Amino acid sequence: ETEELKKPKSYQVKEIVLVATILGLISTLFDFIFFGYFQRFGPQVLQTMWFIESILTELTVIFLIRTHGLFWRSRRPSYYLLSLSICASLATILIPFTKWGQSFFHFAKPNPRYLVVVLLMVGGYLVMTEIIKNLYYRLADRQANNQKL
Repeated sequence: ETEELKKPKSYQVKEIVLVATILGLISTLFDFIFFGYFQRFGPQVLQTMWFIESILTELTVIFLIRTHGLFWRSRRPSYYLLSLSICASLATILIPFTKWGQSFFHFAKPNPRYLVVVLLMVGGYLVMTEIIKNLYYRLADRQANNQKL
């Protein structure tokens, strides 16, 4: 962010650990939802959809943690970050459809319905993480301002 470039923020280990813990709990919640849904379709489908979901959520996190504010209102990501993330997302979705992905990784050819479920879960993860992140930073900013007074 432009503000951070002008005056870099000094990070506290305590803050980093707290944010990582909160984001980890959200991720764990979505892991339970994911496994609860996909475990009934067998290990090969579970493995395939887990591959897709885990990479897509990790790519999502890159964009969410770039800023303390709403990610879509923040400074645009670099061309390289955006292009490589799009390429990685497309490769992630396409690999299970290839013979190589099916023979080397033992992926099942994804069912379009399962892909929709995964994309909805990634969307839910994005929304939940963004809400919690913004609440956390609002409370942290409020607390910091109260300490200055």
